[in-house]
Amino acid sequence: MPVTPPTLAIRQSAFDDLVAHAREEAPHECCGVLIGRGPCVERVARARNRARSPARFLVDPRDQIAALKRARAAGEVIVGYYHSHPTSLPEPSETDRREVPPGEYHVIVSLRAAESADVRAYALPSQGNFLPLALVRLP
Repeated sequence: MPVTPPTLAIRQSAFDDLVAHAREEAPHECCGVLIGRGPCVERVARARNRARSPARFLVDPRDQIAALKRARAAGEVIVGYYHSHPTSLPEPSETDRREVPPGEYHVIVSLRAAESADVRAYALPSQGNFLPLALVRLP
């Protein structure tokens, strides 16, 4: 019997927002906050990439705090983060493995193929340990 991977659900509007953010910030990596309830992303909050790099991201703490305040006001929580890989696959890099904080979900958007974005989700139960998730889009 095949094993079904755990899932992360994301609203189509949130999915569209993070792909648009990745395209707008290319050739640099974009980054932002996933907001929702449990394993469901209701919306995203864009953040400035303090690293301003095509190969690294650093979420601006002011944007993270603002996203947390807006989430709390709406009865939601930060469920994770996202970033883009402008020219590589949507797989965690060694830098991601070292620097992405554990305990949350993480989404990586690849723009490697110009015609379509490749988006993948991961769980991070411990530092450097990205576990692939099925990403389910909701209306």
